[in-house]
Amino acid sequence: MQFPPTAKKLLLTSIVVALGYSTAAIAQDTASAIRGKLLDASGQPLTNATVVVRDTRTGATRTLQSNSSGTFYATNLPVGGPYNVTVNGTKTVTVDSIALGDIYNLSIEMSESQIQEIIVLGGANTFVDVAAGPSATFSTFDMERRLPTIATSRMSTPSIRA
Repeated sequence: MQFPPTAKKLLLTSIVVALGYSTAAIAQDTASAIRGKLLDASGQPLTNATVVVRDTRTGATRTLQSNSSGTFYATNLPVGGPYNVTVNGTKTVTVDSIALGDIYNLSIEMSESQIQEIIVLGGANTFVDVAAGPSATFSTFDMERRLPTIATSRMSTPSIRA
């Protein structure tokens, strides 16, 4: 079957337009992100810090760990805000709003009072002998040798022999 040239052009144009719109729809981002850099009081990266990103509108939280360079990356966050970003449960920073497809860059410097050092001291418990004295040191052999035995027979009453 033969198509007229205008029908071929119309079909080709509609395919190109459909493909163009579908790739634009696939490329659209519906979320945002927060990228953060954590520094201690001396300006060094704060590694393995616990970071909690909380959407104050919904109460939804996401818990992350900072890497060896002190950075964290919270992705797929709903557009808008505000978001509370809390580091190690001590310092909170508020991000007012994040735009569609935006990556909000955040730098947080912890002060000395916000970095906690917990020192745990311990020692070995000393052994306490609660059964001290001569009666506490005996063996099964001593028990068999020193304790009286009870002699019984089927026809007699029990008697104690030393």
